[in-house]
Amino acid sequence: MVERVLILEDDESLREVFADCLDYTFKVKTVLCDSFQSMVANSAEVLQCHVAFLDINLGPNRPTGIEAYHWLLKNGFKGQIVFLTGHGKFDPLIREALKLNRAAMLTKPARMEDIEKFIKAGKTS
Repeated sequence: MVERVLILEDDESLREVFADCLDYTFKVKTVLCDSFQSMVANSAEVLQCHVAFLDINLGPNRPTGIEAYHWLLKNGFKGQIVFLTGHGKFDPLIREALKLNRAAMLTKPARMEDIEKFIKAGKTS
């Protein structure tokens, strides 16, 4: 069972509700980041996570979840990476993300059954 989860999400309400759901349902510690810069600033905690849920679109003219994905891999992240999106499959970011081999994709709102698969499959320390 996963012990620590990264949530990179620019929408504060969604980020907090998602974290509360994970904590209540799976009793995991969450590392919450609202931007790529916040993720990098919290790198010590972030890189200890076993699953990373990345919002693919973090706002206009801001680094994307795809850039976060590349940063995580470049810095030795070993856990599962899961993109979260509310955009359609023809969005350019979605098309790019689907080509990445170390990531999965979930559409918002994600079902708890789908999230549970990643939580249960995540690495433990």
